[in-house]
Amino acid sequence: IAAALEGAPAAVIDGLAHEAAEDWAALAALDGELAASIPTDVWFREVVRLRAGWRVNMAEVFEADEAQADEARRLAAEAMALIEQVLILAADEYIHNLRAVSARILGDAGRLVESSAFLATATNGYLTALAEQDTRLSPEQLQQVRGNLEAISDNLGGIQRAPDPQRLATVLENVNGLISYVDEYPPE
Repeated sequence: IAAALEGAPAAVIDGLAHEAAEDWAALAALDGELAASIPTDVWFREVVRLRAGWRVNMAEVFEADEAQADEARRLAAEAMALIEQVLILAADEYIHNLRAVSARILGDAGRLVESSAFLATATNGYLTALAEQDTRLSPEQLQQVRGNLEAISDNLGGIQRAPDPQRLATVLENVNGLISYVDEYPPE
């Protein structure tokens, strides 16, 4: 079925493979075909995820080189514009992670805080569901969860001026509470 697809749907299938391989240049090459999608297309959420994803990943690479900081901000701004199109329809951890990284690069503290709050709430829900099912995380899974939470905490801790300092403090407290929970998590 996938082989018979053309245009944007075919580009989505190809794009998913490039995303899995973290081949951002190949994914970027599909951007024109992906851009032909419209919001009513069933695959539009995936299109936005792919289009924003390569931009955010490339922006992070460019951000590390001061000479390319403007390019990093340009890509992050493009990614943010794409993400905002689907955020209300497709709020998930991946989209909010892309939004948080874009916001960090752009210095958009408000969006960084709110996407971080979403990610912390999702992590809390995940950990709560596991506890209710009496399911244990492996040490590797715990390390991954902790690493994700540390990255959120580090990003929030780097905010110089928050539009709502109390909200920032609350979200940071929640994230750090989750880190403590993971640190005290009973072994398998």
